[in-house]
Amino acid sequence: MRFKTILIMPNRILLLLSFILFITSCEKIDLKAAYQEIPVVYCLLNAKDTVQYVRINRMYYCDNAYEYMQNEDSTTYPFGIWEVSLEQWVDSVLQGEPIIFEPTRSIVKENGQFATGNHVIYKTDAPLMANCTFVLKCRNKESGLELISETISLGKFNYITVNEDSRAYFAPSYFPEIIDYHASLHHPFYEHKIIRFLYQEIEDGVVNCEYVDWFPRENPLLIAPTKDDSLEGQLPDDYYRYLSECIPVDPDVKRIAMGVDHMFTIANEELFRYINLYNDQNAYYYIPDFTNIENGRGIFSCRYHYTYFGKQLKPETIDTISYGRYLKNHRFADSNGNWH
Repeated sequence: MRFKTILIMPNRILLLLSFILFITSCEKIDLKAAYQEIPVVYCLLNAKDTVQYVRINRMYYCDNAYEYMQNEDSTTYPFGIWEVSLEQWVDSVLQGEPIIFEPTRSIVKENGQFATGNHVIYKTDAPLMANCTFVLKCRNKESGLELISETISLGKFNYITVNEDSRAYFAPSYFPEIIDYHASLHHPFYEHKIIRFLYQEIEDGVVNCEYVDWFPRENPLLIAPTKDDSLEGQLPDDYYRYLSECIPVDPDVKRIAMGVDHMFTIANEELFRYINLYNDQNAYYYIPDFTNIENGRGIFSCRYHYTYFGKQLKPETIDTISYGRYLKNHRFADSNGNWH
């Protein structure tokens, strides 16, 4: 009887043994790391807003992002599981008691991939200080995880004092607020700006102050430089037409054009960096390159509605409002104070 000799090369032996070991031990393989809680926090304070919000969500890793988006446990926390507070510090001294944020579902999340039924945010209507350091503290009452972040306030006025600020409607030029800001304050550089037309209504001897806001990003409008006294046309026809659509015709009401405020939103340094480092806004998942949240991710910063108060209207502009084709039936006084 003859026997065949089968030669198995060493590399094949190793491959065979590896395959056998894999089959016999695959039940014991666990490639998943221990769970690590990584919250994502968004909070943009604005001293001129009457309400402040904090949003806290979960960050997760997965193979199919679309599948996990609709899972509330993957994206949101249970109602009230976080304790959220805000401290205000001046010269290393805590000012008053911390501001407490309460959980709420009062704002319904817009439809989209992340629109689940457990959209919880935290809010407060407490007024904010100016010229201070804000410290945000969040604690998970179940896991004990604590988040902390701080930012410098931006702006001189809060929403209480700004309403008491006197506007010089007939000043010959702009009177901007004085604040310490690192970037340019030349308002034509900003997309998020508002032009507020201020006027008075007189009916039965009662005078009411009214205004109309124009959003140039939605309604493109060329804004002239700060020093524009030499320009022939102070406002374009599109602006007059927009005012005529917003202000109702009422023969029993007399009106006086008072002036124009230019307002735009400026960002704190942290928010400025956060926006500029986030490049791919079309991605359905991402990890921000910048965060200032300790033990988490996200952004805690300030923004501010900066205002150039009271731009004087030229006599020609006042007459155009009074007699022009768009507003001639709205009973605005002319430059001599007469109604027609």
